[in-house]
Amino acid sequence: MWIKVYYAKLFMSRETSKVFVAGSNANLLSKELGTFLTGRYVTMELYPFSFHEFLKLKQVAIKQDTFYAAEGKVLLLSEIQKYLGIGNFPQYIQSDNDNYLLSLYTDIIYKDVVAKQDKQ
Repeated sequence: MWIKVYYAKLFMSRETSKVFVAGSNANLLSKELGTFLTGRYVTMELYPFSFHEFLKLKQVAIKQDTFYAAEGKVLLLSEIQKYLGIGNFPQYIQSDNDNYLLSLYTDIIYKDVVAKQDKQ
């Protein structure tokens, strides 16, 4: 990891360069990166979609006059099940690519959660 941070520092020492580091990697979560880049980084947390944002991206609108009717309830329940079942990852919601979703879960569970537990 320190090699990657070294190169990030090298690029950042140039006035015209900007480096963006993103991810949910267990190493990044440990704030290790921040200690190497003290004073030269900004942490920005990106949260998963809310249910409202999920519906908006999928272009699902439940009309107020049908919200309490059987039709509205069925649609709402169906969308809630999808939201809870597939998670709320923007890229997957747009693509419906099951392999992408599987790779996300694999990365999160095995590379982040398990890796973090092994360090403790």
